Amino acid sequence: MDNATDIFVKTSDGTSTYPAALIDMNEKKDIAVLRVPQLKNQGSVNINPNFEPNIGDEIIAVGSPHGYAGTFTDGIISAKNRSFSVNNSEYKNLYQISASILQGNSGGPLIHKETGLIIGINAAASKDGNIGFTIPISQVYDMIQMWSDVADDEELNFEIDPKAYQSVDASSLRNDAEYIVNYYYDTLNVRDYFAAYSLLGSEEQIKRSYQDFRDLSVQSININVQNIELGEPEEDSIKVTAFADHSIRKNEEILETHHYKSVFTVGYENDQLKILSLNRELLSKTEQEIKEEPKKINLINNLKRTAFAVLYFIYIG
Repeated sequence: MDNATDIFVKTSDGTSTYPAALIDMNEKKDIAVLRVPQLKNQGSVNINPNFEPNIGDEIIAVGSPHGYAGTFTDGIISAKNRSFSVNNSEYKNLYQISASILQGNSGGPLIHKETGLIIGINAAASKDGNIGFTIPISQVYDMIQMWSDVADDEELNFEIDPKAYQSVDASSLRNDAEYIVNYYYDTLNVRDYFAAYSLLGSEEQIKRSYQDFRDLSVQSININVQNIELGEPEEDSIKVTAFADHSIRKNEEILETHHYKSVFTVGYENDQLKILSLNRELLSKTEQEIKEEPKKINLINNLKRTAFAVLYFIYIG
């Protein structure tokens, strides 16, 4: 990041891209400050460098994991004062958090849930992403303020065309498109309808509001993707056809399986990979009776659990 003319930033919702200039950076601390004139007076989240959160406090990590802008993951501060080195960066006295930190989350803010304050900058994670590490804002606040105060806009270069740095590799597009479609179904299965809706492009979101999308999606209690077929990339988009079975409870006794063929157009919108269009066709329906466990078996299982509990308490007593 030594060439300021190669820097541009996206808004948190991924709808706009703006040129930015590098004010200064510290490779050891893994911190850089960018100036974006177009975002001036657009509002910000409060920072109090003197505020110190406690272990167990609830937090929200904001970022763009795998390019999905405006993603929020929650958790708690699990520990403090974690230190380690990665490549040329030395991380000292970090917060350890339980919120997922994946590729694209680093650099995003860590927000204290109760106060709404920015308390850190997401920096690193374990290989599986389940343990995150955040630089406390109190460690770098004075340095950031100093860099910003001495920067002169006349010496900064904001002349950049974001489109000049966009290039679409066909192989990468196929892989990314398959990933985003699978991720779309995964979010529906875990009832994260907001995340699923955020994957849709602006035209799809105009067609239906979030509430309409949720009302339609919540009917499926489980979605099993049977097959995904990828078309040939066309410029910066690709057709993805998915065959999926949606399990829908018709009533207490009948479970319906709706067999759908869905055609996705996956491509770039404002430099962000999105589901640009989605057309779903119902191929057929099948019904299945929900069989309840016989009362006799339930009684036996309850007796087994009771006996085990009695033996356990006798043992520990």
